[in-house]
Amino acid sequence: MNARDFDDDDDARDLVRAEVPAATTGPEALAHLLSQSNREAAANRAQARELIKALEGVQRSQEYLGTALREERAKSRWLLVLLLVAPLAVAAAVWQVAGRMDDVKTDLSDRLARFAADAETSRANDVTKFHDTRVTELAADLDSLHRDLNSSRDALAAERKHVAERETALASAENRTDGARTEIGALEFEVRAAKSKAGAEQARATALENRIRELESQLDARTKASALPAKAPTASAGTAPSAFGPDAARPVVAAPSAAPAPSSAASTPVNAVRPAGDAAAIEKTRAMLNTLLDQSADTVRYRIAVLGGLDGKSLTGVTLVGSDQAGSVVRTIHADRAEITVDPASGSVVIHCFGGKLVVGAIEAPFYGGSYGLVVRGDAAKWMKSGLDFVK
Repeated sequence: MNARDFDDDDDARDLVRAEVPAATTGPEALAHLLSQSNREAAANRAQARELIKALEGVQRSQEYLGTALREERAKSRWLLVLLLVAPLAVAAAVWQVAGRMDDVKTDLSDRLARFAADAETSRANDVTKFHDTRVTELAADLDSLHRDLNSSRDALAAERKHVAERETALASAENRTDGARTEIGALEFEVRAAKSKAGAEQARATALENRIRELESQLDARTKASALPAKAPTASAGTAPSAFGPDAARPVVAAPSAAPAPSSAASTPVNAVRPAGDAAAIEKTRAMLNTLLDQSADTVRYRIAVLGGLDGKSLTGVTLVGSDQAGSVVRTIHADRAEITVDPASGSVVIHCFGGKLVVGAIEAPFYGGSYGLVVRGDAAKWMKSGLDFVK
């Protein structure tokens, strides 16, 4: 390190190097020498300070070099230790990792084996559950079809009984006078319609029997194909009814027929209804008709929900709603015009509906031939004595 690097008295050196003017003599020269000596002393002091600073810098450099040398020696010793210990540590780590890998492989193999076993068990359970569910559904369908078949057979028996009654009534009507021939024609039409309905019930029973046999064969095939025993479930009480279910409980409905001619022996009732425009009279008439309909002995009972008015011997704007014993609506009849005829011989009342439609569930169908006959079993005498002049 050069001492001039620490020199801060450049002005003093410049004063020392200054030449003495040649013309100066005597006291001026002495003053000049004293001034020059002072400048040289100042320069010497500046050089001394520079030397001290240089020596301090050298001392600091030596101290720094000694500290760096000690640190380098410590680092070299640690590097030597690391060079000796590192291979041993790496070998131990490799040994530990190898042992851990073996443990991981063993654990992974065990987990894969357990997963495969669980998957196989779950697959077997799903297959068993699906088989049991399918068998339960088939058994429920089979039981429902059995019930529908029994209902159809009961309805068929009731239709046959009604046919026999109609035939008996027809035989008795044939012995009447010529004035009752219109009523005989209506009864004949009712008998034909009842026979057609009995044939339809028979066809439906045959179709149900075929369906039951198909389901039984499917159930037997699934039961034999299964390795596990299937439990035969009992059909719940909430099973949805068949498409033919409501029909089994409905009353006998007569075929469409022409309205018979009014009897000449009918007398004028005491409490004849008011004109069609009287709303109170219409509501009173509807209430009286519902009271008489409630006394019916049929499984399905009908009520007049809407009565538009009265037109002579006819009812206009009629809506009949038939409900079973549980209160569920079985069918609804909408008619533009209706006439009521009482048959004292059979103890039944026929409501002839014209120009309308029949609603069963979600199915709507217009009247076949433009008319529809509803037979209600009740007390014919009460209907005749009701005071309603349109009851014939």
